[in-house]
Amino acid sequence: MTPPDPFDEHKNDIQAMINDYTNKEIVQELLQRGFQASQRSLERRLQIWGFWRQPGARGINTPVSEALINRR
Repeated sequence: MTPPDPFDEHKNDIQAMINDYTNKEIVQELLQRGFQASQRSLERRLQIWGFWRQPGARGINTPVSEALINRR
């Protein structure tokens, strides 16, 4: 049996933030909500979930986000 993924509890919140927040800001917001994660862990989770930022979204203009988008 696979252990539960701690990110799953925050999936809907992360999806709601994806276009308006950078990865760094999402990590900071999750920390304020009591969940600690690294930007790298968030990046991997976004990729696994298939979450992509819309063209022109505010969160796109970071090196981590650009790396994610270029992996499509």
